[in-house]
Amino acid sequence: MSASYLFLDCLVIKAMWQNIGLINFFSNHDIWPDILSAASISNTQGRDENLKASLFCSLVWFIWNAYWDLTFRQMPFNPRAIILRAIAHSREQMQLFNPQFRRDTRLIRWIPPSFPTIKFNVDGASRGNPGASGIGGVCRLHSASFIYAFSQGIGWNYALVAEALAVRTAMTIAIRRGFTNLTIESDN
Repeated sequence: MSASYLFLDCLVIKAMWQNIGLINFFSNHDIWPDILSAASISNTQGRDENLKASLFCSLVWFIWNAYWDLTFRQMPFNPRAIILRAIAHSREQMQLFNPQFRRDTRLIRWIPPSFPTIKFNVDGASRGNPGASGIGGVCRLHSASFIYAFSQGIGWNYALVAEALAVRTAMTIAIRRGFTNLTIESDN
């Protein structure tokens, strides 16, 4: 099977390109110049061109993966799933490499609690909302001396749930360790 057939001429694949609006992205019946062109689009070009190039490269990659899975693992070829994976991947790539999504660095400092209080700084986060989530926290004395820390993956969850679980975990640790004067600080 030729690359042109696999990525362009096959009726199932052609329908996939039409479904995402990139059927006119191809300059001829040789896919390699189009791949090289898409891969060389710079960040100075418009957002639409970057998005099309990212989606094109993602779809080529996921078509190749699906073809490999069909051929060697006898897994079904699911065009809808391939398109959804390519769109999600392309969107993620645009967020990673697009400067408008980056936040400026801000300087922060830790403010100690008053004596005899101890302080737990906690955080929860998720990759996506919902998404793979985790929690963590650090406990210190008023003198900034380290007492305890924790981190834990909590599976698939919402960011706010992760924040709440981080606070609950800090409270549970404090109770088990006999801490009576406690401050818990979170960014939410």
